[in-house]
Amino acid sequence: MQMNIQENARKHIAQELKIKLSSHSPYVVLCYQCFYDNGVISIVLEYMDGRSLLDFLKKVVMIHERYLTAICRQVLKGLKFLHHEKHIIHRDLKPSNITV
Repeated sequence: MQMNIQENARKHIAQELKIKLSSHSPYVVLCYQCFYDNGVISIVLEYMDGRSLLDFLKKVVMIHERYLTAICRQVLKGLKFLHHEKHIIHRDLKPSNITV
């Protein structure tokens, strides 16, 4: 992630990364480490061998209700963890940010 951005945006990203590093939940992708070098931030995340929900939706015609229920339940548990434990409101929730 290039960091040639304004100082206030850089501070906001640094704050988000601190929160991400301390967030441990089975419903949120684990962040192991962050590095800053030559204006670039590198983020080491948990390996997820699944696809995004967006990729999945592009390949199927319909999702059976029981699978959709399971996906929604897990997403909501992740959002609940972020909100109640970390006092965060996720403002970029979309299929490409959900791993199935």
